[in-house]
Amino acid sequence: AGAGGASSIPPEDRDVQDQRYGSRDASRRRKDPPVGAAVPLVSAAVVVVMTRDPVPGRAKTRLVPALGEIGAARLHAAMATATLERARATGLAVRVALAGDPSGPFAAGLRAAGFQVELQVEGDLGDRLTHALRGPGRRIALGTDCPIFEPNWLLDAARAATPVAFGPSEDGGYWCVSVEGTGGKMDTGSVFRDIPW
Repeated sequence: AGAGGASSIPPEDRDVQDQRYGSRDASRRRKDPPVGAAVPLVSAAVVVVMTRDPVPGRAKTRLVPALGEIGAARLHAAMATATLERARATGLAVRVALAGDPSGPFAAGLRAAGFQVELQVEGDLGDRLTHALRGPGRRIALGTDCPIFEPNWLLDAARAATPVAFGPSEDGGYWCVSVEGTGGKMDTGSVFRDIPW
């Protein structure tokens, strides 16, 4: 466990996930043990996938010079779909926090696939995470930029023994954050305040 009640997902003695390493580089991938029987904490956990509408010119804008606006938007949609499929494979409840049009075709497709869709609130990333992770019980947020995570890693996040746990990536960032939702012993929403995002 780290300072302030935070821990690492996967545990620090295991390889971390990074979008630079796919299935081609088996030496970088960790071998997950079989998952045992679910504990109550896991069954109550909710995964929140933070994403945006794949609108050409507004999605993956740094890739527009290489892929064009439509290609970048298609890539974003594919990454969001892959992330949602892997999250759903855990058996945990999955919700989508969408930045975009809640009545547009992307949101409609998500709902048709059985996902609950809600709008992200205005504000910085901390505001959006705090809102998306509200409610009692374990909440796990992830974006769609790292769709090659192993579903078992989300189960690790759901079982985190600390109020806050991060899934670190090799670039110094994180691929997921797991918090004990509001109403717990710790104000986990404060984790995201006063950070220069």
